[in-house]
Amino acid sequence: MSRLAPLSLGELIEHWTLRADEIDLVAVKHGDSKLAFALLLRFYGRFGRFPRNRGELHPDAVEFMARAVKADPAELAGYDWSGRTIKRHRHEIRAHFGFRLCSEEDGAKVVEFLAAGAAQRERRYELIKEEFLAECRLRSLEPPSADQADRYVRSALSQAGKLLAGRVAGRLASETLGKLLTLIGVGDDRGEDEEPDLLRKIKSSPGAVSLATMPGEIGKLTAIVSFGLPGGLFADVAPRVVKEWRDQAMTESPSHTRSHPPELQVALLSALLYCRGREITDALVHLLLSTVHRIGARAVLARLVDVPEQILRVGVAAGGRLLVPGRRFLVVDRHAIAGEIQAPERLRSLDVALIGGLLVPSGGDLFIDGHVLTEVIHDANDELRDDVSILRSRE
Repeated sequence: MSRLAPLSLGELIEHWTLRADEIDLVAVKHGDSKLAFALLLRFYGRFGRFPRNRGELHPDAVEFMARAVKADPAELAGYDWSGRTIKRHRHEIRAHFGFRLCSEEDGAKVVEFLAAGAAQRERRYELIKEEFLAECRLRSLEPPSADQADRYVRSALSQAGKLLAGRVAGRLASETLGKLLTLIGVGDDRGEDEEPDLLRKIKSSPGAVSLATMPGEIGKLTAIVSFGLPGGLFADVAPRVVKEWRDQAMTESPSHTRSHPPELQVALLSALLYCRGREITDALVHLLLSTVHRIGARAVLARLVDVPEQILRVGVAAGGRLLVPGRRFLVVDRHAIAGEIQAPERLRSLDVALIGGLLVPSGGDLFIDGHVLTEVIHDANDELRDDVSILRSRE
């Protein structure tokens, strides 16, 4: 305990000073029990529970309380932490604060309360444990032991999960329920851990979607839509819970998923289809936008070539080395180089995004649109300005 950070005077006064109604309780104690009783009293008022042993009492708090009750801190060493005296002291202190021990019936009621509310909105163990302890305090219940509290918290999370899963399953048509269970091989002859083809297909990801992989992704999306999941299926389910179900369904084998209660099987598979549908849709939209963007880049290139009077001759240098000497290029959209030309490796290494686009060959000297270059130079930092030299072309 000596390694703990020292308590400030403000903390000692706020949490370890006896209240007016507590002074009389302490005054009637005698011998080495007086200091221990005072510390138990304030510890309970501070944390809502009793210290498990002497080691939980901060030495600064012991010294502060000893001066307050005019006792020797060494007296605490003789206090019996498991005998009849401490049991009597605990009973008196609980009665003083209006608290009682948390019985099995009390614990079950708190679990039921959390399962119907907080444990459905939040699935992280530590946060539900905090909610459990706070609810005990609100109900004037002394928290149970650490093992009992762990059991109650896990029970609340389990019950909440079943309630959520049952609610989701209850919103699905019987036909949809049957199709979902078919995904994990319910009712067929597959090997225990063999994934049905459709489930494997839905789980698979080709990485960045391209024009080549787009038909396959559209096929997945079509398959997902065919299940007919209703809109608003997860409207009152926290996004964190939906993601947790999605991740669980992605990683579990079919046999593991089949080991869950039917309602949870349906909830896991529904969340998987719902999330994968959104993910695939987002990827396809991104591909569509990037394709349209590249089509627009080609139109810009054609327009610039048709306006030679706006073209300037430039030399682009980086790190003091001229990277593209004696070549003719036109600066256009930064995404064009990968799909439109096969540029030399030294051009790909040039950080042209900082100077307004990529370099596309047009034969001869180095060209760039005058207006674009002016804006780039204006926005560039001093180091970049030094790296770009502009020479007006001479006819």
